[in-house]
Amino acid sequence: IYEVSYALAELSINVIDMYSNAFPASMTGEYMFEAEATAECAADLIEAHLGETLDALSQDLGIDIDFEMMPGAQP
Repeated sequence: IYEVSYALAELSINVIDMYSNAFPASMTGEYMFEAEATAECAADLIEAHLGETLDALSQDLGIDIDFEMMPGAQP
């Protein structure tokens, strides 16, 4: 969680909400960990740059990171 949060903060992305869970895998019984976050970023953040940053972090940590850009609410 720390490494992902730090990488997001470096891109000026604000984590609004985060959920995490540990659970036994169905086949092996070994514990798995999952986390889901909702975050805000500047409208001019380049999605490809975020993707590259998260891909590099994913490889460094040996984890899977998926993200989806959602359009923000308009005033």
